[in-house]
Amino acid sequence: MEYTTVFDVSQRGTDWFPIVIGIVFVLFGLANIKNKHSIKGINPAAIIAIIFGILLSITILVFQNSNIYSYRQILAQNRAKVTEGVIENFHPMPRQGHDTERFTVNGILFEYSDYFSTPAFNNTSSHGGPLKSGLYVRIYYTESREFAGDNAILRIEIKQ
Repeated sequence: MEYTTVFDVSQRGTDWFPIVIGIVFVLFGLANIKNKHSIKGINPAAIIAIIFGILLSITILVFQNSNIYSYRQILAQNRAKVTEGVIENFHPMPRQGHDTERFTVNGILFEYSDYFSTPAFNNTSSHGGPLKSGLYVRIYYTESREFAGDNAILRIEIKQ
């Protein structure tokens, strides 16, 4: 059987959008640091925003890279679980969000959303994702590091 790999966590990089949120706090703080109404001319809320933004960005960066590294190691060391079969019980995420996309393969549930920050697969069909009901797939997965009790998809191969 010929398979085409449509997702592999080894090829995934850092998701910069959550980190940008922290940077916005830093920029807001820098833009508002001067305050002629305070005793020393410095706005304490701006300092708090700068510190919060830096800590938030660093925390997200460390968390994401730790998860990417862990997932890549699981895949590279052949410690991922593998299931193969037809996608069943497919529930697409609505285009506007407010739900998750989910399906089963051999009774194993997979659930994800474009709005979850994870290096694991999270590309829903409503946003161009490759999965749909009836596809024959081979999925490499492990327990999610971000969402307790969920499965994190590390690689997806679709039968040709």
